[in-house]
Amino acid sequence: MRLADAGNGLMAHDAKPIVYVLGGFGLAILSVAAAALLVAWIDPLTYPDISLACRALGEGGAQCAAGARHAGLVSLLGLGVALALAWGLRPPDGGREPAGTRHERVLPLALGAAVGLAIAALIGQITATPSLSRVQEITHHSTVISIANLGFPLLLQLSVVAPSSRVRMGYLAAAAALLCISPFRATFLAAVFFGIVLPAVEALCSGRARRGLLTRRSLSLAGAGVLGAVVLVAGIILYQTAQRSAPLFAAAPSAEHYAGSLVPKLTQRIAYPLYQAHFAEAMASVEPLPSVGDELASKLRLGKHVNLNEALYGKLYGPGSVGETTSLYYGEAAARTALAPLAWVVAGPLFYVLAWLALRRLRVDAAVLAGLAIWRGSLGGAFAVLPAFVIQSAVLLVVCRVPGFGAGTHERTTPEEA
Repeated sequence: MRLADAGNGLMAHDAKPIVYVLGGFGLAILSVAAAALLVAWIDPLTYPDISLACRALGEGGAQCAAGARHAGLVSLLGLGVALALAWGLRPPDGGREPAGTRHERVLPLALGAAVGLAIAALIGQITATPSLSRVQEITHHSTVISIANLGFPLLLQLSVVAPSSRVRMGYLAAAAALLCISPFRATFLAAVFFGIVLPAVEALCSGRARRGLLTRRSLSLAGAGVLGAVVLVAGIILYQTAQRSAPLFAAAPSAEHYAGSLVPKLTQRIAYPLYQAHFAEAMASVEPLPSVGDELASKLRLGKHVNLNEALYGKLYGPGSVGETTSLYYGEAAARTALAPLAWVVAGPLFYVLAWLALRRLRVDAAVLAGLAIWRGSLGGAFAVLPAFVIQSAVLLVVCRVPGFGAGTHERTTPEEA
């Protein structure tokens, strides 16, 4: 009976990673939908950063808003089509069991590397000039921050396939150490959503819930944990948003008006990506922008290349400014491909769905990596996250299939033991 339950549990686990892919689409659609609603409601010229983008294009408020609104509608339609295709391509229930991992070897390495990197970052901050701004901090510690942003999705992926709660918490602790390094608010949201919320959803959808193995107490504890994590991340995002200046380089009129106002800052932050997507499309029609090769070289730090979103940021805020825009799949399509934006909004995330399915055929579960890539790509473009996805997938292949790290399937535990 125990072996039968174990087999059912493994088959349920194999069928449910689609939850993480759908979660990536859900976050992408939610962010674009919220931005589209605000675009239809606000006057863009009353928001400092948005007005900068509109003036840089020589457009009035109505024309600029129309461009952003079009970018939002196309993005929503394309993401909806890609989501439907992903659902249609989902693997059948059961199927081949994913390869196991020798967590007793991988977990200590992951914890040691994460804690060591966090300590190195802390020492760097202590010895740095105390007056470093957020932008200067990102510039001075860019390599360490990039390694942290590369590592935490891999740790989240390992946590969701961990054989027990103890091992799962170990990977989450390592991910938390890396999150302490990152100054980006989106990383906290990603960690909570893909590391806590979606695993809870997967558990509810799994055979454990159907067989009554999840008790009322465990469900209550899980719900309280998810709620607490969401409240904590929301508080962090609100606090960091309140601390940021508006606009980023105080280059627009009425900046002082927004200096202490949280609601206008949040409104601008949510709506701004659609205006940046419209800005990318308009700039691509009048001058050359960095190529895909420049993007990949920049992400891999091969020379001093500027990627697409850095180039667009510089055109908005002037030479010497440091940062990146959020041009979405839509802006990337206009700047990088001969496809209509709608076609690329469908194709961009679908690439990561196909990559997830290909890795699954190799018995490697990369659903979290794919879901994160879909969401992060919806912010900065598919090519912006491609190098990280390839590196993370390669590491995952090693820990799942290479002798010494990969454990085959015999180390997987039953749902009761987890």
